[in-house]
Amino acid sequence: IVLINKDDDVSILLAGELPATVFIEKYNLLTIPNLLVGAKTHKIKIIRQILVVFSQLLRYPLFIFSIFYFYAKMVRLNPDVFIANNGGYPAGDYCRSATIAASLRSGIKVVHVVHNMAVASPWFRVGFEWFIDRLIDSRSTLVAVSERAAKQLNKVRWIKQNPIVVYNGVEMRPKKMAGKKGKVFTILNVGYFGLVKNQKLLIDVFASLVIKGHSEIRLTFIGAETEEGYQEECRKMVAELGVEKLVNFLGFMEEPEVWYQEADVFVLCSIIEGFPMTVLEAMRASTPVIATDVGGVGEQVSDGETGFIIREGDRKSLAEVLEIVISDENLCRRLGESGRKRFEERYTVETMISQYAKLLGLSGQNVISK
Repeated sequence: IVLINKDDDVSILLAGELPATVFIEKYNLLTIPNLLVGAKTHKIKIIRQILVVFSQLLRYPLFIFSIFYFYAKMVRLNPDVFIANNGGYPAGDYCRSATIAASLRSGIKVVHVVHNMAVASPWFRVGFEWFIDRLIDSRSTLVAVSERAAKQLNKVRWIKQNPIVVYNGVEMRPKKMAGKKGKVFTILNVGYFGLVKNQKLLIDVFASLVIKGHSEIRLTFIGAETEEGYQEECRKMVAELGVEKLVNFLGFMEEPEVWYQEADVFVLCSIIEGFPMTVLEAMRASTPVIATDVGGVGEQVSDGETGFIIREGDRKSLAEVLEIVISDENLCRRLGESGRKRFEERYTVETMISQYAKLLGLSGQNVISK
């Protein structure tokens, strides 16, 4: 049973057919982001400021209410295991409150999975955050999706246990040929549009390569917009730089696999990541990866072996490594083949499932992979 807030985007979750044993149940709770969106759109500045402050003051009363709300759901659903998939930490408040609620029921194994890098608490929230962290730390098993994310939890939060690291995995697909796919060199970026993904950096570098004479290159973006106005800013930037005929914006796609297979290189310019699935999907497609050194990317990509890792925001380095792969077809092939091999050894969904099965005390016969 998957609990999802009624306002959450479920397009990716529902892109394929769900197994017959999986059920979706939506809950209806007001979130702080909901309140802040309403507050920040008010036309009068002073009222906007008051509404923002009021929204923040409601954070912990809503948090406490949600514990009782989720506890009632736990009583009704009576699960054997509760797993919270939290985008980061603290990130989703209701992931944390639901974890606490589940831990109040006897006989439930409680696991809290953190999918991104933890952030420190601001000074004015320290008291509340310390108490919440200590409850979650003492009443659940914490899982991080990378070694770096696990260390960050201990470094900036009040977490004492050493989180278990379980790498994300993606399902196996047939192996494809590595190396240049056609006369035109295609650069691919997959991910939602927003400041965190930093697509503007890639557009800037791409335009600079065109100016330098690399005319037989193309840039393809796949992903929906989550930060209002950011994609339009990217489109305007493309037009202003005079490369609109060389850049494609394809939007959200349920099955982007064919684009990974046809791309010559995958580029991720993110400012923040946990353990990006897009990198794994590129490796699975034997496509070299160029990515910023954020989150667990350095545990996915072996620099110079399966792709290249650059410093976050490093325009010069991104341009340099792109020029290298554009001009060296043999290198692209070697990087792609090594990436596929690394994926097969470490990052398949079967490997991930076996680790979670072990964590939950399930035997192999009880585990369904699809």
